[in-house]
Amino acid sequence: MAKREIDFLVDPWGVLLGMWRRYKGTADGKPKPSEQRIRMWQQAMLYKYVDWKLDRIIEENPGEPEPLGVRASRQIEDEQWEELLSTANTLCKKFPSNVSGFRHACWALRRLKRLDEAEEVAKRTMRRFPLSYVGWEAYANCATDRGDFVQAERRWFDMREHFPEKAFSHTMHALALVKLGDIAAADDILGAATENFPDNNTLRREYAISAERMDDWGEAAERWLVGRSMFEREAIFHVRSALALLRLQDYETAEEVISGAEFIFPTNADVTAVRRRLEAVRGKANSAQG
Repeated sequence: MAKREIDFLVDPWGVLLGMWRRYKGTADGKPKPSEQRIRMWQQAMLYKYVDWKLDRIIEENPGEPEPLGVRASRQIEDEQWEELLSTANTLCKKFPSNVSGFRHACWALRRLKRLDEAEEVAKRTMRRFPLSYVGWEAYANCATDRGDFVQAERRWFDMREHFPEKAFSHTMHALALVKLGDIAAADDILGAATENFPDNNTLRREYAISAERMDDWGEAAERWLVGRSMFEREAIFHVRSALALLRLQDYETAEEVISGAEFIFPTNADVTAVRRRLEAVRGKANSAQG
């Protein structure tokens, strides 16, 4: 990201506020946990789907952000983006040192296709909360949403540099590179990320798909099978393992994989489709031999 986007001349108050929060140890925008906050969150969660009760909790606790956060999570579930934006604005106004309002505002504006506004909120968030990933993520996502993958690649690269502990930043940077046609570089990023985040199923999946993009079906089969051993309850690893093995004409191993999948996922449509494909391919092979 160009430095001018968050420098002093653009938003001196925001930068000074961010510097002050660094000094105070609050630059990540996360309030310190306390028993009171935990109890308030638990109480609000009990009535997440009871609107009148949640409204009352919010009214009776005007100094607590947790009930508003619960309302925001419900609005996200229901895809109520205008309502979410209203809740986010309330959070930002009443709790300006809490990054959650800014996060929800960016989310709502992106869903409403108001990307210029979302981007401005994202940059404001980066200035005010320099140790929070929220603004950087939203800023990169705005470029992705626009389909500007040159900017998206740069922004996700910056996100990875600032927050290497966030697994999704590696995934998104790699996917931006794929859109730019640099599949090999994307594969390198995904390979390193799977080493650093071995239990992340999304990275493991994208790493296997990357081998398919390179038309390396032996490598793809191996990566899907590794994922299958790690994430046995996720059907995609069984299905894509079998499909890769079919491309390699390894029908015996494909049979083993799909039989295991049928036992775990007896009604899964994708598993059933692969079984049919396997039977059809083996039938053709037998006919050719006959």
